[in-house]
Amino acid sequence: MRKVLILSFLIITSNAYCQKSVWTKEYQKVVYTIFYKSNNTITNEKDRIAITNCEVDKFKLRFPDGLEKHQAEMQKAGFEIGRICEREIKAATIIKWTPQSEIVMKRAFENTKGLSEIEPIYLHRLSGCFIKKLKEVYPNGCPYPVPENVSDIISTECIKELKN
Repeated sequence: MRKVLILSFLIITSNAYCQKSVWTKEYQKVVYTIFYKSNNTITNEKDRIAITNCEVDKFKLRFPDGLEKHQAEMQKAGFEIGRICEREIKAATIIKWTPQSEIVMKRAFENTKGLSEIEPIYLHRLSGCFIKKLKEVYPNGCPYPVPENVSDIISTECIKELKN
């Protein structure tokens, strides 16, 4: 009888413990699909899959209780984790120019450290100029992350233009 009670206790506690994990295979598959679709600007399929897997793994670590409770943090975390994964994968990611990718690139530019103190209207104009010049330099798609030297040159040009 005692063995039955111990076995029953172990089954009940192990089931309760397993149910605490939000990141079931099904949940991970849903999150993967969402992230994969959002990575549609990555032209190399192998890189897209590797980056998506990396993002899911990092979101699992950062938000062990699932994503639903962290909606306010998701966009910022998404940019941060996306950059980290792209660096880790060392993917030569080329982002195709679409209205969606332009919005993502503008937001990434606007979230750059040191730009948060700029007035929103000026920052919006600056990011628009930045994207316009990126499209001139990279008409067939933009490497992401943008090479630092290119970013510096374009930013300087845009600041000069907007001052005039």
